[in-house]
Amino acid sequence: MKLLKDEEAFRTWMTEDYFNCHGDIPPAFEAGELEGEIIRQMPENYPCLVFVLEDVINKEPEVLRFVTDEQVREWAKIMGIIA
Repeated sequence: MKLLKDEEAFRTWMTEDYFNCHGDIPPAFEAGELEGEIIRQMPENYPCLVFVLEDVINKEPEVLRFVTDEQVREWAKIMGIIA
């Protein structure tokens, strides 16, 4: 799980942490494909939390899930952390 404050943080996380790419395009991507995948996976709003869901039982591909600040606020209200 990672807190993403803005698009730059998302791009850095996707490139360096998710795709494990530190300077070079990963071998699984051709030129331009990495940028397309980053745009395709980009969250609609910032700040947000991102986490990777893996379905080990059904062997489904990994899925990125984003939790918005509005959702965190709603949970905090339900838990009585904020009014």
